[in-house]
Amino acid sequence: MIRVFFDASVLFSASYSKTGSSRDLLQEAIRGNLKIVVSRYVLEEAERNLAQKAPEALPAFRELSTLIAAEVAEKPALEELKQAATYINLKDAPIVAAAAKAKVDYLVTWDRKHFIDDLKVAERSGLMILTPDKLMAIVKRRWRS
Repeated sequence: MIRVFFDASVLFSASYSKTGSSRDLLQEAIRGNLKIVVSRYVLEEAERNLAQKAPEALPAFRELSTLIAAEVAEKPALEELKQAATYINLKDAPIVAAAAKAKVDYLVTWDRKHFIDDLKVAERSGLMILTPDKLMAIVKRRWRS
């Protein structure tokens, strides 16, 4: 089973829209093809962002959170956060540190600027960082084989 760490942007997108690769990945998790891993920090950020920007999507977020039975990653230690903050902005350090600590196959995010386009983040964290679209393509290939 593929273990994937979702950041808040993916949870926001999946809750806000009934279509798209973020929602498709949640469906794959419900089918048992993916194990979604999140952190408390990610859950709180997604809920806060939805409450501010799309409160009508909060019920979907809460329902999807229950359905996917996500694994909640262990909170990173202060040293792990400090290390992550040397190569990513402080706001995103808890996400990278938690994903690395959880030893997931992929970190999935829509945040290209801070996670994907900055190649040192993947290199220094040891994480494979993808958009939901790219992971969905991998999942489709894997389950068709």
